[in-house]
Amino acid sequence: MRRLITTTALFATAATFLFALFGCSHKLTGVPVGNKPPQTLLFVQGPVDTVNHLVHLYWIGTDDDGYVRGYETKMVNPEDTVAADSAWHYTTAADSVVAVYTPAGHARPTFYVRAIDNLGARDPHPAVQTFLFRNHPPVITWRFLPNHGDRSDTSFAAVTVGWNISDPDGNLALTRYRIWLDGREATPDIVTGYLQFTVPSNRFKVARGADSIWTPTGPRTISVQAIDDGGMAGNTISTTWIVRPPVPNPDYTPGHRPGRLLIINDVPKIEPSRIMDSLYTNTATRNLPVGSWTVMRVEAFQPFKTQLDAVETMNLYDAVIWYRAAIDSVPGLIQTFQPALESYLSTGGNLYIEGQYMVAGVLTPGALTQAFAQTYLDCNSESALRNFYRPATDDSTGGWANVAGLFVSDMYSDTLSQQAQNVRYGSGGIRVFNVNSRSDIALLAVPGTLTPANVDSLPVGVSVRQPSGGRAVVISLPILRPGTRGAPLFLARVFKDFGLIH
Repeated sequence: MRRLITTTALFATAATFLFALFGCSHKLTGVPVGNKPPQTLLFVQGPVDTVNHLVHLYWIGTDDDGYVRGYETKMVNPEDTVAADSAWHYTTAADSVVAVYTPAGHARPTFYVRAIDNLGARDPHPAVQTFLFRNHPPVITWRFLPNHGDRSDTSFAAVTVGWNISDPDGNLALTRYRIWLDGREATPDIVTGYLQFTVPSNRFKVARGADSIWTPTGPRTISVQAIDDGGMAGNTISTTWIVRPPVPNPDYTPGHRPGRLLIINDVPKIEPSRIMDSLYTNTATRNLPVGSWTVMRVEAFQPFKTQLDAVETMNLYDAVIWYRAAIDSVPGLIQTFQPALESYLSTGGNLYIEGQYMVAGVLTPGALTQAFAQTYLDCNSESALRNFYRPATDDSTGGWANVAGLFVSDMYSDTLSQQAQNVRYGSGGIRVFNVNSRSDIALLAVPGTLTPANVDSLPVGVSVRQPSGGRAVVISLPILRPGTRGAPLFLARVFKDFGLIH
């Protein structure tokens, strides 16, 4: 029916036009009709008397003699004295999620929108709506505290905290958090969207004249406060714990990092590691200044929660020694924090790692990847490790063991020898490195030491100078076992290579 009416109307219109053209002798006259501006309608789904500070607004534009090509909007908010509320903002969208600045918990802003037609004409009477907005403050609680196991008793001068947040009427991705130590609320660190924060080590320093120094061991307090996308500040949570400086002595020698050496003891208490422990502590005692080094026992005190946390801690020291003694398993923490180790080496740090299962190989797990060995240990780009054929699996493997024999080091000591058998090595935790340069070899297994029996001397430890100036040393078995001679001299020469002693 509609189509018939439309057709009849077209014929009538055509007839009228022809009559006017041929039936009259007068010329056509008339005044051109100008462009009509568009009209705009604004609405919000639901009541508009009081809405959340995060609101979804909608608008529609109409134009009788053209089409709407876009809109201009603005929000005038008496509470927001910083934003340029008087400026119009162009958009082609017909809706917007608006976060209204409501730091006091309520606001009465006015929203304007006007349509723009295809000829650039703007609606002279923009759609206007004044809203009463409310904003509930965000609420945060602790998710984890500074120390391992959420025991906020002691940490080094690098710490990570985490929190939970509840804010039913806010956009959590835009929530800002203020974090500060002790009474420094006026100069906080500010992060957006995160639920944890690693406090940079230098925040634990205090001013002393024109310098800043590490404070002695003592209590420190960290505080966190959330501010939502509407500017509403929530509650503040705080916790106090004991912080140890990098070294007991707050003063340190120029040209060095705050501490000379961090020894990470990654051996469970159930393991008989006292001899290994004394090797490192006695070597440090004999060769380093008093108060320039410290020990971190992982089982009792492990503060690393994030990669940045680990990097901040290691960067406090010229060198890091991380040992596993004769533990017959993959070093889990070293595996987890490989990115932090890479960052430390890339910024001039000196790193010594010792123990079994240090590099992953064919049919055998390991803490460090092949890529790590190729990048930081200067190993072969095709295969970082030497493999051998294993009939039991009809395949090759990179997991070597040892039965008895001698391990020697031309680089660090001519006298290092290990001759005792140790059944713990039957699982294949030793690694043989495919070094690109023999000058990188730190420890060799002489012929007949490994199983299957090696006919040549094979590198089981490497020491590589890094482009950053630091050095990476990885030894794939403990240098100290029953029957070992020369281990203290070996380690002292590593210290010297690290620049710890002269």
